[in-house]
Formats: sequence, structure tokens, C-alpha cells
Amino acid sequence: MIHEGEKRKMNTYFYLIALEIMAIIFFTAHVCSQKRPKTMVVLFLFVIGMAGVTGYALIVPRIVPEWGNGQGYSLILGLFLFSPFLLIYGRPYKHTLMIMFSTWIYVIGMFAVSFRVSYLFPESQRPMVAWISYTLMIALTYYTFIRFFKRKFLFILAHVDRQTYDIALVLIFAWFMLLGILNASFYTHLGHVIEIAFILLLSLSIVLSYHVFYALASSKKEVATLDEKSKLDPLTGLRNRVTLSNDMRGFINLQKSFTLIFMDLDDFKGINDCYGHNFGDEYLLKFVHHIAQLIRDEDRFYRVSGDEFVILTLGNDGEGMCRRISDFDIDDVEFNRIFTGVSLGIARYPEDGSEAKNLLYTADMRMYDAKKKKDHYLQSVARD
Repeated sequence: MIHEGEKRKMNTYFYLIALEIMAIIFFTAHVCSQKRPKTMVVLFLFVIGMAGVTGYALIVPRIVPEWGNGQGYSLILGLFLFSPFLLIYGRPYKHTLMIMFSTWIYVIGMFAVSFRVSYLFPESQRPMVAWISYTLMIALTYYTFIRFFKRKFLFILAHVDRQTYDIALVLIFAWFMLLGILNASFYTHLGHVIEIAFILLLSLSIVLSYHVFYALASSKKEVATLDEKSKLDPLTGLRNRVTLSNDMRGFINLQKSFTLIFMDLDDFKGINDCYGHNFGDEYLLKFVHHIAQLIRDEDRFYRVSGDEFVILTLGNDGEGMCRRISDFDIDDVEFNRIFTGVSLGIARYPEDGSEAKNLLYTADMRMYDAKKKKDHYLQSVARD
């Protein structure tokens, strides 16, 4: 039998825990809301909340003698916090519910553990041990909790679709109820109806968890697909300039020698002007198809602009690759004898530079030098 003095001492410790719980919920809602009211407003509402907790702590134990023994009656207190949060922070009600339920899950979990720890001590010391254990666990874990909450949890909520958001809200509510029922089950035997509700909630949370994981995995796959598409040229399917820069930097970091072969189609503008852009696209695709037959599996082929292409080949076999391209008779292959040629320029790592942009610039300039010599030669032949 617990004496009246001991019961008052127990209620005092559980009252302190209730104050900490309310402070955590207020602070979490405050730091996780973009619209933050003035500090004095928050303090005023907090004082009102403390008064409510005090009245709750004084009245409820008389109505429910078992209050404060970890059975979950104090969860009712959380219901009175929703409306003030909704009014002072002006956030959507689902967002407010998500913050409240998530924070309640955290504080309920800490309280349940601290309450069970107290049972390792004599009965007279349990309330004090529960309060000390709870305070220590909050002090050790709250920074990690709020950091995760702000950086990851709220980020997830801000970037999921509406259906996944609603499912996540129901899932968190189910976890909230499960913890409450589980906490009560440690104190007293539950009725069969409550046990059935517990099993159904557990099953629901499992199903919803898989649905949320599926939605997040699908979103991640879509992002990966979009990221992969952003690295490819939409017409030819070749890697683009961004991918070329990334690949060059990767090989430079690994100090692997490679050769860049910069290619520019001769008079491609004339092809477009004479035959139209649709024909120009087919012209590019045929060129890419035939050049791809000349390169090795380990070589990489890029389209860096409209009529400019780059081959990255490991090692220093640039001249050999250039000869194969120059010797390849593509004038009669599907081009109806209108292939106007291609100009080439080479740059080697590390001989010609140690930065990706400088290597690409060197290969580009050497290609233009080759194009000028070719144009000069053709003009000389025309004059003759």
C-alpha cells in the first residue's frame, strides 16, 4: 500500500516528466516550422500549457489513481496541443500532425524505457529513477533526434507525392497508437478487444511501411533514371559534355593516361541548309553508327555539341584511332556520296595538361588547325 506522502512524491516526479514532454513538443514544433511567432508569444502559450499540465496532474490522479504508472493515460494531454500549434504556426494541419505524432513517438519511447529502468530499483525510488533516467536519455538523444528530424524527415515530407504523404501520416499515427498500447500492456493486462486492435494496428503499420518504402524506392529509381538521361545526348544516345568532364576528372584523379580525339563534321551547316534538319539528324546518326564500329569496348564516345564529338581512349593510341577514322571509307556507306568529311584534333593526358578543361581546349584548337589546313588545301585545289 502506497502512503499519501509517497504518492504525492510519485506525482511530483511524473509531473516533472510531463513538463519535459511538453517542453520538447513545443520546442520541436517551433524549430521545425518555417513561420515562427515571436518568442514572447511562444513563452506565453507555454506558460498556459504548463498551467494546463499542472491542473491535469492535480485532477487526473484523483479520478484515475493509477495515473503516472506508464499505462498511457497521459497521452490524452497531447490532444490539447494540436489546436494551439495549428493557430500559432499556421502550417497545414497534416504537417502539424506529422510533427506532433513523430515527437510523441520519440518522447513516449524514452518514457517507456525510463519507466522500465525504474523497475530495477526499489519501489520507493522508482518515480525518481524514472525521472532521472528520462531526463538523461533526452539530454543524450534529443540533439540527434532534432537533427535527423530537420535534415531528413522534413526533407522526405517536402519531396514525396501527396498519396505517400497521407500514407506516411497514417503510418506514424499507427506507430503512435502502438507505442501507447504497448506502454499500457506493460502495466496491466489488456482486454481481448485492445489486443485485437494492437494486432490490427501492427499489421496495418507493416503494410503501410512496405508501401512507403516502395514509393521511396520508386522515386529514387525515377531520380536515377532522370540523372542517367541528363548524362546522355537525346538524339544519338551518346554521353554528353557533362559526362565527358566527369570521366576526365575521374581518370585524372586516378592518374590514368588517356587520349582525347576531338572530331568536328566538315560543312555540317551546309548539309542542314541544303537538305533540312531532319536529314541532318539522320546524317549525324549514320556518322555515329559507323564511328562506333571503329572504337574498342573500353573507349568512350561523346557528343559535346551539334556537330562535335569526342572519343576518349585509354593509353596513348590516339594516332592509331585517328588513322582508322580517316581511312574508313564512309563516303559510299549510306551517305549517298555526300559525306563532307570530319576534322580531328588530339590531346593527351598527362603530356598536354593536367586539367580536364585545358585538355579539351587543346584538342579543340588542334582540330580547328587541322580544319583550316584542310580548307586552305581545298581552296588551293579549286583555284588550280
